[in-house]
Amino acid sequence: MGIGFLQTTVEYVFFYIGMSNITGTKGSIINGSSTFFAILLAHFIIKDERLTWKKALGCLIGFAGVVIVNIDGFTGGGISFMGEGMMLISTAAYGASSTLVKLISHRGTPMAITAYQLMFGGFLIIVIGFASGGHIEGFEVRSVLLLAYMVFISAAAFSLWTALLKYNPVGKVTIYGFCIPVFGVIMSGIFLGENIFGMEILAALVCVCVGIIIVDKQDDV
Repeated sequence: MGIGFLQTTVEYVFFYIGMSNITGTKGSIINGSSTFFAILLAHFIIKDERLTWKKALGCLIGFAGVVIVNIDGFTGGGISFMGEGMMLISTAAYGASSTLVKLISHRGTPMAITAYQLMFGGFLIIVIGFASGGHIEGFEVRSVLLLAYMVFISAAAFSLWTALLKYNPVGKVTIYGFCIPVFGVIMSGIFLGENIFGMEILAALVCVCVGIIIVDKQDDV
């Protein structure tokens, strides 16, 4: 229930409010900071997840790649609580949920944990939505297929994420979150025809890869 509340209800509610008030590129940058929250919380909550200088360095280098790949969107516009603030709350909730998943992962299988947290968190979102005057209409074959695809993606991704956190340190798993905005840019090039062959893309990929390697190898020192 705790994971469902944080990782599904709180994260998605604040995420979509924030995304409706800022650009997608800004949202990607702020979303990448979930790694910081996860590693920092793990330092205080999980005994064997201490924050080392190599973890901190890897996070900074990885986040630099996220900023580089979205530098134009990051420097444009102002800052608002309903935009950047909401996204930051969503990101903090996701980082906290990653640590919580690690703490309770031994109590069940990744599929079971994912199923229960999505059902509980999704139920709360439905209640909040209808209580706030929301409604559902206009379903057709295409939208139903898209909804089914999104359900599958969420279930598969969260199950894999839970499995990774169950068997690996939080820092080594969450550092890969820096890849999400970079993959977003690559997918934009593939599906939307945007230019992705600039020097900033290559620089971002290098930063993200270096950050991941540093955090992944930090236990060797």
